[in-house]
Amino acid sequence: MQSQQSLINNTIKIGEGDYFQSANSLFHFMKEEKYLQTALLERALTPRYCREDISYLNLNKDDHMFNEIAIPQKCFCDIPLHNITSKLHKQLRPQYNDHTSVYGEFAIAFSKQWGELHNLQPVQYINETSTYLSVLQKDFNKLINADDLSDDESNAVLYRLSFIKPLRGRMPRNIEGKHILISKNFHDEQEWRYVPDPIMIRKYNNKSKYQFQPIIANPNTLNFKIDMDKNFLDVQSEELAKQTCRDLWLNFNYNDIRYLIVPNIQARINCINYIWGIPDEYFDTDNDVVTQKLVLISKILVLDEIRKDW
Repeated sequence: MQSQQSLINNTIKIGEGDYFQSANSLFHFMKEEKYLQTALLERALTPRYCREDISYLNLNKDDHMFNEIAIPQKCFCDIPLHNITSKLHKQLRPQYNDHTSVYGEFAIAFSKQWGELHNLQPVQYINETSTYLSVLQKDFNKLINADDLSDDESNAVLYRLSFIKPLRGRMPRNIEGKHILISKNFHDEQEWRYVPDPIMIRKYNNKSKYQFQPIIANPNTLNFKIDMDKNFLDVQSEELAKQTCRDLWLNFNYNDIRYLIVPNIQARINCINYIWGIPDEYFDTDNDVVTQKLVLISKILVLDEIRKDW
C-alpha cells in the first residue's frame, strides 16, 4: 500500500486554496461614499460596536435574561458578484431583500485567502430547532453561572458568542427615513467577521486611560445614554476609530484590494478623483506610484453595470 506521505506527494494540486462553490472575495458594503474614502485614506477598516441578538440562546444569570451583546466588528459577505444584486430581488421590494439595498452600495473587497490570514472568521449559523442549539444553551448557561469563572474564562465565552448567529431573525434598518424591523435569512449573507483579538484589546487597555470592553453584555451598559443623541456604544466606536487604536483595526495595503464597488458612473468618477488625490507617500514609493494608482482605479466596479450584465 502507498504510504500516506506518498499519497500526499502524488496529489495533483489544482486551484489549491480556491473556493469553487462560493466567492473567492469577501465584500464589505457601506452606506456612504465618505466611508469608502476614509477606508482608502486610512488603508484600514475600523471596527464598530454592533448589537447582536442572542435571545435564542436563552442565557440566564441570577434570573436575568441576556438577550443582546455588542461586538466590535467589521462584517463581510461571501456572495458571488452576480448574486450581490439579484434581478429577482428587484421585483420583490429590494429595500427588504437585496444585499446592497440593506447594507449600502459602496464596497471594498479582498481575496478570501487574504481574509484567512488577517483574522477573519466565517460566522456559524445556528438552527434554532436543532439539538445542537440545546447543547449550546446548556453549555453557555453552565459557564456563565459558574461561581469560580475567571475574567479570562468569561471573556472566552463571550468571544465565542461573537461568531454565532441564528439562521433567521429580524434586524432594525432605516428604510426611506423610517425605522423598521426587517426579517432576514442571515445564512444568505454567508458572513465572515473581523473582531479584534481580545489579547490586543487587553494590551491596549494596559497602556491607555481609555478602556475598551472586548464584548459588551451588561444591559445597563448597552443602553446607557451619554446624552439625547449619543449612547455608550457610539462613544466606544468613536474611540476605536482614533489613530491610537490602529493595532485593533483591520489594516491593509492598496495591493490587497481586489475590488472597489460604487453605485453609478458619477460615483466612479468621484472615486477616481479621490484615488488620484491620495498622497503619493501612502503608496509603495519604491515603485511607480502613478502605476499603482492606475491599478487601484482599474479595480472599480459599478453596481448599475453589474445589475445589467452579470
